[in-house]
Amino acid sequence: METLQPVIARDLLALWRHEARSLLVYIAGGTSPVVVDELDKSVVASLTRFHGEELRLQLRVLELLRSGGVRPDNAPTPLGAPAYNFMRPTVLGRVFCELAKQDILALAAIRERHAGGTELHERLLRYIIDDAVKLRETVVAELSKALGLGEAAPSVVAVPAAAAPVAQAAAAPTGPAWHDEALSIEERMALVDGKGLFEKLFAAMAQTDCTACGYDCEGYARAIAEGQDKDISKCSPGGDETKVMLKKLMAK
Repeated sequence: METLQPVIARDLLALWRHEARSLLVYIAGGTSPVVVDELDKSVVASLTRFHGEELRLQLRVLELLRSGGVRPDNAPTPLGAPAYNFMRPTVLGRVFCELAKQDILALAAIRERHAGGTELHERLLRYIIDDAVKLRETVVAELSKALGLGEAAPSVVAVPAAAAPVAQAAAAPTGPAWHDEALSIEERMALVDGKGLFEKLFAAMAQTDCTACGYDCEGYARAIAEGQDKDISKCSPGGDETKVMLKKLMAK
């Protein structure tokens, strides 16, 4: 088990607290919104979908902490959250949009501290933050349009020029540009040219997250990169092309 550098452990814990203590967690799990019309239903659907995606991001943060030997504390309900019970979802949507814009700035500040870091946990931290920011931007844009709130928050996630066309065409708003099963393995490998072994292993996977190997694609790549799994033949959906690429990458 690799020990996290203190600054990485500190910021991962900050990210965990930021995610797990968010008002959205309380709104999605502890409130009883008063649904009056179709717009209310639409807002509930948006917040519920975002909450599901957010929980997956939290699990990624927890896994990084666990792999570094750090155990996070329990996250309490945010102060004042019960005041949002029994409100109309349209009101909760407006509150969420304002808080999400603040979240984006706070997440960007954490990412900036690790912008040039090459250690694997730092790179994984950046990917999680990028996904968290993009997810917030997507839901804020969606709710802002539905609620007539005007322009959403501008993007703070820089997309590399080489990856921009792929990222814009992708159906899902989250994940590294190469985490797209619609791309060929050649296209995925081009997106990680010049990056580290983990990113290249990740791009070589089938990108289906089927878990037949015992991991999702990111987890399998990390297990191989860190030497925790020596078997490079577990990616069934990737077939021979993935096996050949993994063998090539591990031979370097």
